[in-house]
Amino acid sequence: MTIPHTNIGWRMFLLASGASLFIWLMLEDTQLLPLLMLCLLAAVLFLLNPVLRRFAGIKTSPILFLASATMLGGLIGAGTALLAALMMFLKTAWHSHIFPDYPVPMMIAMLERLPIWALVGLALGASFGLFSHAIYGVSGART
Repeated sequence: MTIPHTNIGWRMFLLASGASLFIWLMLEDTQLLPLLMLCLLAAVLFLLNPVLRRFAGIKTSPILFLASATMLGGLIGAGTALLAALMMFLKTAWHSHIFPDYPVPMMIAMLERLPIWALVGLALGASFGLFSHAIYGVSGART
């Protein structure tokens, strides 16, 4: 498989995603689902961007691609939990209400879920690698 190149659309998507995280920090929102979706997006982009920039255009073997996708999936799963706890802390510190937006037990509970999220990320990364290999094959051309 050949690792794809990044373009200006990718960079604009990165900037829009970062801006949406900062906008979320300013809002008086205490729901967990938007936070987790933004943290998942940020973890994917934070870990995928260096890979795409460094290895763009390089052909890889199916085994190496599957191993890399699996490892990247595990890192994304763990990174999502870490980033969610960090963003909860930053939002609570930024707003500094008497009653915090996200209480400390909620942040600790998010960190307790880190191993499970890493395992789920490993499984999803492996399934993505297998799915990509089934569609694109060894040559990288869509079959």
